Amino acid sequence: MSTKERQSNFELLRIVAMLFIVCHHLVIKGADTCGYVTPYTYEKDGLIGIFINSFVVGGVNLFVLISGYFGIRKLIQPLLKLSIDLVVYGLTAYILGVLFLHIDFSISGMAHGIDLHNWFVIHFALLILMSPILESALQGQTSKTLQKWIFLLMIINVVFGYILGYVNINGYNYLNFILLYVMARYIRVLKEEHHKFSETISKYSLFGYVLSAFLLVAGVMILYYSGHFHHSDKYFGYNNPLILSSAFALFCYFSSLKIQSKTINTIATGMFGVFLMHTPPEIIPIRNQYSSVIFKSYGYAGLMLEAVCLFVILTFISIFIEQFNKKIVKHIYVIIKK
Repeated sequence: MSTKERQSNFELLRIVAMLFIVCHHLVIKGADTCGYVTPYTYEKDGLIGIFINSFVVGGVNLFVLISGYFGIRKLIQPLLKLSIDLVVYGLTAYILGVLFLHIDFSISGMAHGIDLHNWFVIHFALLILMSPILESALQGQTSKTLQKWIFLLMIINVVFGYILGYVNINGYNYLNFILLYVMARYIRVLKEEHHKFSETISKYSLFGYVLSAFLLVAGVMILYYSGHFHHSDKYFGYNNPLILSSAFALFCYFSSLKIQSKTINTIATGMFGVFLMHTPPEIIPIRNQYSSVIFKSYGYAGLMLEAVCLFVILTFISIFIEQFNKKIVKHIYVIIKK
C-alpha cells in the first residue's frame, strides 16, 4: 500500500465488503435457509435467504480485489500484522465471550479462540508469500497482457476448478485470490492507460452486479427444480463465474467513485478485526444460536438488524485495538530489522 492517505472509495468498499460477510454468515448459518448446513428445500426455506446471499456472497472476493488493486509491496510486515491480528482479536473475542456470552473460561478454550485454522487467514498469508513473484510479473504489463493472464487464470479456477473440480472446487484458496489480484490490477492499468474500456466498465458496473446476483438466484431455481441443488457450498463457491463477476462489477463501481473522508478511513481500519472477532471457533456456535433464535422470532428483518448491530459493536472495538496492534507490529519489525 502507498504511504499516502488511503482512498476513501476503496475504504468504503472495504466497509461494505465486511458488512456483506457478516450478513452472509448470519443468513447461511443462523437462518440456515441457503443449504450450507442443512439441505435446501424451497417449501421450507423459501427464496429470500438465497436472494440475500446472492447479493452479499462476494464479500471475501472484494477484500482480495482491493489488495490486488494497490498491491502487496512488502512481505514481513503484512505477515507480522496478520499474525498479531489473529492472536489479539482472537483473544479479545474469547474474553468478550466469557464476559457476555456465558463461555466458561479455560486456558485450552482461550488457546482455541485463536483460530489457527481460519481458511481465509491461511490463504491470504499464502497470497502475501506469493506477492513478490506476482508483483515482479505484473510490473510494467499492459492491459492486453493482463487480459490474457486473466483468461488463463479463469481456465484454471473456473473450468478446471469450479466446473470440473480438479484443482479448486470452491475458490476458498489462494489460487482464486491470485486470479482476483490480477483482475484488480487490470482495472488499475486500464485507468493508468486512460483506456475507454475502463469508463464503459464503470458505467455498467452496478447493472452487472445486480444482474449477476439475479442470475445466481435463477441458477438456484433451475438446479433445484431439476433435482441438482440441495447443498450450497459448491454452488456458491467463490470461483463461481457469477460470483466473480458480481464482485468484480461492484469493485469497478467503487473504483470510479470520488470520495475522500477521514471518518470512512478510520472506520475501515477496523474491518479485519470485525472479521476475526465474529469467526473464532468458540464464538461461531453461539453466534449461530443467537442468530437462529432471532430469525425464528423476527425473520430476516431481525437478522439484518442483528448483522448491523454486531457490525457496529465490533467495528467500534476494532478501531481502538487496531491502533494497539499497529504499534506492536512496528515495534517488533524494528527489532527484526536490527
